Amino acid sequence: SLSAKGPEMCLAKVFVSGYSCKDVPFRQILENLLQSCCFPEVAKLADGIVKCAERHGLDTSMFGGRACKSGLPGHALQIFIRRSLVDRLAYAAHPYGPVDEERMPLSSWLNGD
Repeated sequence: SLSAKGPEMCLAKVFVSGYSCKDVPFRQILENLLQSCCFPEVAKLADGIVKCAERHGLDTSMFGGRACKSGLPGHALQIFIRRSLVDRLAYAAHPYGPVDEERMPLSSWLNGD
């Protein structure tokens, strides 16, 4: 939710200015993902993905590309999942991804608001 206050940050407060972990090797993670999907020429494909994102005005500086012209790198991706599938497809996490056992199962925590 855009108004929820999560364990790490509040999206409503950091949306415009952007929020990111600066010490994460994003480019390497992208290339590893592409390689795990058996794509050939991973570096070339990653370059193409970064260039495509730049053409659409996204900030790609964390991937070795350019910062966005607006200086406002914030973007949000919201994925809708049926409540009956939440526990199979998602989990509550602490910053950087470890499972947050206190909010598991996630469906119960989400139903608590």
